[in-house]
Amino acid sequence: MTAFQKIARAQSAVIFICADCGRQHNSQTADVPKGWALIAMDCSGSPFVRCPDCASSVAQAQHDRMTDYMTTMHPPQADQWRRLSLQEHTALSLLADRAQGMTWEIARACGYISGRRCLPQVRNMLRRLERWGYVHHAKTPDGYYATYSITDAGRRAVQP
Repeated sequence: MTAFQKIARAQSAVIFICADCGRQHNSQTADVPKGWALIAMDCSGSPFVRCPDCASSVAQAQHDRMTDYMTTMHPPQADQWRRLSLQEHTALSLLADRAQGMTWEIARACGYISGRRCLPQVRNMLRRLERWGYVHHAKTPDGYYATYSITDAGRRAVQP
């Protein structure tokens, strides 16, 4: 290697040009500068890059488009009045008459017993009522059957 080639190699800089605004950045290495986003590489290996300002504005525009799409396609709705099914109303009425009830008692009242077993629908129904705030779940001392008690919101839901 000649002395001229050594000097040229030592002084050669890589120039990164923003694909959006044309801003230039000189670098001694071929690594993409910090904060710059690599968009793609062309067939010759030259990088298409985006400067930090353009990258943040593109990211914000993408976020705005996504938020706008979600708002127009799925507008936020007020909490709708929950319509109770017959089984849910029966379970809440049973709990309103008593202080508390066990899972199998509620299942028997709602018709969710198959043979001697509680069907999974009763657990799903009780979890849904608990999520809505109509019942409160507590374990019995033996831990096998769960007990449920009605809340004030549950009492209001079944009042005539």
